[in-house]
Amino acid sequence: MQPVDASRLLIDALKRALRARGVTYRDVARSLELSEPSVKRLFSRGGFSVERLAQVCALADLDFLDLAKLARQRSERTTQLSLAQEQALAADE
Repeated sequence: MQPVDASRLLIDALKRALRARGVTYRDVARSLELSEPSVKRLFSRGGFSVERLAQVCALADLDFLDLAKLARQRSERTTQLSLAQEQALAADE
């Protein structure tokens, strides 16, 4: 996995975790004392400092290890097929 891919997986996992907790970009902006457009740029460009990433993780009730696990689970889920899925693909001409 390339570093850019890993950072995108982390950010996507963080967005999903925030969404699951009902935390909006507006909530993140208030917490970080930034504008909402600035927060949207952070997520779209992946320009998080470690400190900011930790602050946003806290809003999702996560630490870095939890976030990495969520990203890894998502990555594995999308890159591995079950035996039944592989057989179905192989049987479909």
